Parts: sequence; C-alpha cells; structure tokens
Amino acid sequence: MKHIIITIMLILSSFAFLLGCFTTTEWTNTGHTWTETELHQYWDGFNDITLLNDDLVKRGYKYANEIDDVLLLDKAPRPEETMTRGWGNCTAMARYYMDFLRYKKSQNIRIVSKVKHYYLRGDVLKGQYHHFLIMTATDETLLMQSNFKITVQPNEQTCLDFWYSEGYHYQELRETLEF
Repeated sequence: MKHIIITIMLILSSFAFLLGCFTTTEWTNTGHTWTETELHQYWDGFNDITLLNDDLVKRGYKYANEIDDVLLLDKAPRPEETMTRGWGNCTAMARYYMDFLRYKKSQNIRIVSKVKHYYLRGDVLKGQYHHFLIMTATDETLLMQSNFKITVQPNEQTCLDFWYSEGYHYQELRETLEF
C-alpha cells in the first residue's frame, strides 16, 4: 500500500511539474483584451488571408503549445482570445482563420472559394496531432495554412503527402465550407 501511495504522489508531482513546463503565462497577454467589435474592425482591413497572416507575424504573434495539447484535450479558443494572448497552437489558428473566412462571407466578401479543415493524428503517445486548412483561392490557387504559415501548393494530395511524411497516419476532414 505504501508503494501505491508513493507512486501516486510521484505521478501527481510529475503532473504539477509538467504544468509548470508547459505553461505559457509569459505569453498569455498582449497587454490588450480584444473584443469582438475590435476583432471585426481589424479583420475589415484585410481581404487577403495571406496579408492577414503576414500582419499577425509582423505584430509578433507566435505558435505555442498548451498543456491541453499534451493531454489531448485541446479546445480552440475564440479568435478574440488568440488576439489577446498573442499566440496560438494549431487548433487555435485553424479556428482563427475559419472564423475570419466565415466573417468575410457574412460581409459578402469572397476570400476563397472553398476551405477544408483537416485533423491529422500520428503517434498519440507523442502527442502528435495537427489541425490545418487547405483553401482554394478565388483564382484556383491552392493554399495550405498551418499555424502561422500559409503556403501555395500544387494540389490537395501534395498537402496530405507532406503530413504523411511527417509521421501522421490518420486524417479526418472536420469541415468544408464553400463560398
């Protein structure tokens, strides 16, 4: 019984250590709490998703992991939260760009003709999963969004093959939107 208690204490203290290791408190605030109105005013300045991405990078927004990434309980924050934090993981960025595209669609502004949100998983024990978007631009150019990077791709299979070569073996198409 004594060994079980010691083992449980070690597991709990290890978990507390992991929380400290993965905390992003130094990144949790840009110094300004964004509102939905401010976010929409910011988004109103962009009719090109690559220019929006470039501006976020220029402002110092970064990719970062969260503790729930390790626990596979990842929940995408609202775009206002991502703007306030100044960082996001793959789940946050996929939601951010999907919400941007939905907002533009609600304004009758066509940024892309189609977007697909993919979820990929590799070795679960390593916490290997990823969310990304494949977008068909209005001129039929294919774009892949992954974290704070948007690249031009020759076709959808090239995007998927890239992730397979990175060790991901499970794919799920989470959402498709056409504009």
